[in-house]
Amino acid sequence: MSNSQEIQELMHQVSHYYRHQLVKDMPITMPQAHVLRIVHQTPGIIQSDLARLLHRRNPTISNILVNLEKQELIERKVPADNVRAKEIYLTAKGEDLCNSMLKKFKSYDGILTKNLDEQDQLELIRILKKIVASD
Repeated sequence: MSNSQEIQELMHQVSHYYRHQLVKDMPITMPQAHVLRIVHQTPGIIQSDLARLLHRRNPTISNILVNLEKQELIERKVPADNVRAKEIYLTAKGEDLCNSMLKKFKSYDGILTKNLDEQDQLELIRILKKIVASD
């Protein structure tokens, strides 16, 4: 395996580990968590705007929304001025879950760096910035 392939694999593993830790013990998936967070921040957002923000296709977002509705975490309302667009809102149950999820996200702030000392963290930041800048 080349260095580049090993780096890609390790970055994938780190990302997977982090996402898994965040939604562990929660009744939702990571994509559903992203949707809840955005609806929490932007009540009344419409599906097409949500899809654009998450860089996903409308059918993908639609499936996520259907599942969140089944869990009674969101509700869709038709505004009087545009019957084609449905505004998305959190239910009280969705608001409670979102608030606990955001607290959990905050508590996991240092999960990726817990085994790295300050110097290692700064070096990792420097390297990751180089990777991002190469775009």
